[in-house]
Amino acid sequence: MMSNILKLDANERAKNYEAEIIASIIQKSVLSKVSINRYPDANAIKLRKAYSKYSKIPYENLVAGNGSDELIDLAFSVFAQSKTVVCFDPDFSMYEVYSKKYNASLIKVKTMKLEDLINAARINMASVIVFSNPNNPTGKGFLKSDVEQLVKTFWGTVIVDEAYMDFYNQSVSDLISKYDNLIITKTCSKALGLAGIRVGFLGSTSNNIDKIEQVRSPYNVNSLTQNIATEILSYPKLIAKYIKEVKCSRDDLYSALIAEINDDETQIYESSANFIYIKTKYSSDIYEYLLEKGILIRSFEDGIRITAGNIEDNVKLVSELKRAISLAKEGRRGYQNERAV
Repeated sequence: MMSNILKLDANERAKNYEAEIIASIIQKSVLSKVSINRYPDANAIKLRKAYSKYSKIPYENLVAGNGSDELIDLAFSVFAQSKTVVCFDPDFSMYEVYSKKYNASLIKVKTMKLEDLINAARINMASVIVFSNPNNPTGKGFLKSDVEQLVKTFWGTVIVDEAYMDFYNQSVSDLISKYDNLIITKTCSKALGLAGIRVGFLGSTSNNIDKIEQVRSPYNVNSLTQNIATEILSYPKLIAKYIKEVKCSRDDLYSALIAEINDDETQIYESSANFIYIKTKYSSDIYEYLLEKGILIRSFEDGIRITAGNIEDNVKLVSELKRAISLAKEGRRGYQNERAV
């Protein structure tokens, strides 16, 4: 794989933090004062308090983790062990991995309607409903009022994965103290741009937090991660500025895609996250063509997911994607001829 590849596959922050922010972290001795010979704060108290200030979730109702992946894993271990779980199809691929890990039966619902999750749960006597909001990979966002209705209606545990909620405004985080069956997970890998240091949070009632703590490994968030994330969280205006930029980039990309490649065979989904999903039967050919052109996207069986990049990234992506689809429609021979040029 070429070294200068344009990565639009993992929904990461398109650019790193400004040099002055990195310098601030060093100047404040966030890194130099970390005692690497000592274990980190097992309870990540400063980090949880910093995220509490940012998210408005009481820090007592938060568990910090090595990315939200770890926390979803822990939630499955406590609430889904050998039970039936219902989720959307498509949705975050790790739900299936954790279901297998904990011997849970996974029922998938293809309609993207919350009421159908409840119906599937009722038919299959499920104990857990899990879904991402906004949905990954389609970008569909669900209204807070509708999610609350699901939580009120469902008799089991509801895990709402809010990895992309910083780009949306329908979080149910303020409802965790109201419903004992509600668990939310958050990540700092997307809007906060901290994918490389792995940090996320789980929020719920104190009763559920206690259950999660019983299975959480000690020192699961290292000292460097705790200190860097705590410092970054002290720049809420910078984070908000970046979120605004990403949403503009996403909307511009969506408009460009609609204008350039929208047709009867291609469905472009409007997104509430930081990516665009395109349903197409040519996903495999498109993926391979773009990779040859130095662009990495995420490919699914019946579609592709593209992270919104900066202006130059989006322009390059749309141009090459238009060509990839055109070649795919011409047939595999045309695609192979293009690769050989």
